[in-house]
Amino acid sequence: MHVLIVGAGLGGLSLAQNLRKRGISFEIFERESEANARWQGWAITLHSYHTTPHMHD
Repeated sequence: MHVLIVGAGLGGLSLAQNLRKRGISFEIFERESEANARWQGWAITLHSYHTTPHMHD
């Protein structure tokens, strides 16, 4: 199996990492030629404990 990933954003790169761990080949296609052409996604944090305190019980 060979997977084509369209978009090198957070979702595409997460998928690529997951596929690599499982030994599945893939290619990533990205519209932008520069890595910092768009800045969305850079502010995502993992501080879910602030918004979902009951999930940690």
